[in-house]
Amino acid sequence: MHEWCDPKWCQYLQAAANGQTFDHSKSSIPRSCLDMIKPAFDELCSRDSLERVVGGGSQNVNEAFHSLLLTMHHSSSSTVMVIYGVQLVCVILSLGLILLTISNMPLKIVELTSINNEQRLEEYEVSWNNHCYCLDGSGGNRTSGYSQATNAVLTCIATQFAGKTYRSTISNNCCVWTTDTYECYQLTSNCNSAGPFTSGPILACTYDQQHYSQQLTFCGSN
Repeated sequence: MHEWCDPKWCQYLQAAANGQTFDHSKSSIPRSCLDMIKPAFDELCSRDSLERVVGGGSQNVNEAFHSLLLTMHHSSSSTVMVIYGVQLVCVILSLGLILLTISNMPLKIVELTSINNEQRLEEYEVSWNNHCYCLDGSGGNRTSGYSQATNAVLTCIATQFAGKTYRSTISNNCCVWTTDTYECYQLTSNCNSAGPFTSGPILACTYDQQHYSQQLTFCGSN
């Protein structure tokens, strides 16, 4: 990884330039913490992760969302304030998308019409930010063409699942499994029974980690 570093601040490259051996054993971060961080670092630097942002600059949609949210709240903010912040970020990003679409409309009217015709939603899907999202009792398994999505995205579109149904499988546990460590949302209407849902998921699960065989799972199109 050092080939990506700048010699101005990389002590390894500085040592190599001076013909010295750099001691990697010294670190201000405890070894136990490094062992926890390294898998995430390796994943972020993997070819699969990097391919996701090719042609899209250095910041993906989730990073932009989180960056804007962190400008509003400190890490010690209360849960209520964070929820309000998430909702506000959704409004800001949605407004920006609307303004961008309007400004480009004269030039891309044909292109936009084509996209709208192609992206016809299924009865179980909700559209947001150029992706389609669904709930399914897949037990955390990825459905073809979909990947698990985040609690942050679900916060923005949870209410839109009213009237929707499971993608293919009825769940056997109501907490919504996302990519986040903990499950925060729960489907309280038509839970573990056939849809359509009378309402969307709500904040009802508290730091749950339920992983049943047909766990209700939140997924978004790739």
